[in-house]
Amino acid sequence: MLVPSMLSMAEVMAESGYPEETIFDLGISGEIIFLVIVPEIGACRVPELALSHFMAGADEFPAQSMPSHYQPEIRSGQWTIKRDRLRVLAESWRNWSEIGKALLSISLLPQPEIKTTEQIAAWWDITMDASVWWAAESITPTNAAMLLARWNPNKEKLDSVIDATNDEMGPADLKRLINIFDGADPAIRRTFKEWIDYASVRNIKIHSWVSTWGASSSSFLCTSSQDARPEASTRPAKGLTTRQILNAFSLALDEKTQKTVKSAMDDSAKWVIQSKLSKGTRGGKHLTEWKPVDLALDLITKGYATSSKLTKCFADASLKDWRQEWHDRMELADFP
Repeated sequence: MLVPSMLSMAEVMAESGYPEETIFDLGISGEIIFLVIVPEIGACRVPELALSHFMAGADEFPAQSMPSHYQPEIRSGQWTIKRDRLRVLAESWRNWSEIGKALLSISLLPQPEIKTTEQIAAWWDITMDASVWWAAESITPTNAAMLLARWNPNKEKLDSVIDATNDEMGPADLKRLINIFDGADPAIRRTFKEWIDYASVRNIKIHSWVSTWGASSSSFLCTSSQDARPEASTRPAKGLTTRQILNAFSLALDEKTQKTVKSAMDDSAKWVIQSKLSKGTRGGKHLTEWKPVDLALDLITKGYATSSKLTKCFADASLKDWRQEWHDRMELADFP
């Protein structure tokens, strides 16, 4: 309940019907929602710093142990919050907040119990801008890594979360995502879904919020597959350069094998000659292009890669244009 008039915190609590001690269930988000009523603006979420400031003074979290960027432990479970603590919190906000002079009242609301898929999807749309990112034509590698680690680039800066931990992901997880995504072919622009697929085929850990939202969101469920969406790239669907194709097959080839295959491609070895498409030009230089499906079959024949690993490679966005051909050829082939 939001109180529209200037009331003391005790009056707010009394009118809201909260008992002397109230246990607030933080729900799936793990966040306590604080709302501030200001004139001409309406209900505004209090900055996270205020929540951090409050929790740092709570008995359960001594101030000296509280990090500057509050950790996710306080976002899960249950907390007992007393009225006098809320009164202190109200005064802290009046002194700390830039909009303190305009403050009319303050109210603490428990995270509502979420029962429907619509509510779950709405929650992640609010906290992670999930539908906004899903609809974006392309996302940078760094933003994609942050999203898959449950850090919203619209609300967080990389510098502030690079060493932070949340309920599932630690600093090493975020850095791993960034490093691997930075190695993706820069010529290919990827959507949110394509970055999810990119991480999936490489067995990279991502936060479960993605699947939770995906199972509940009409945006996720109603979006056609990436095969139906034109690739946002200037490269024609003819062939790939040596560098592009080796990057695309990196999941199936170890470093030593990649060097062996590159050498064979550079020298136009007999076993790869049938996979050569043509010589194109870029910036005045001649570039050889290759047929991904034919080269993949050659790699299997030579024992350099397995069909199962190459199938995972063709799930990547960079090989989208050849994916159906690969599946068709594999149905006719007799490979393990």
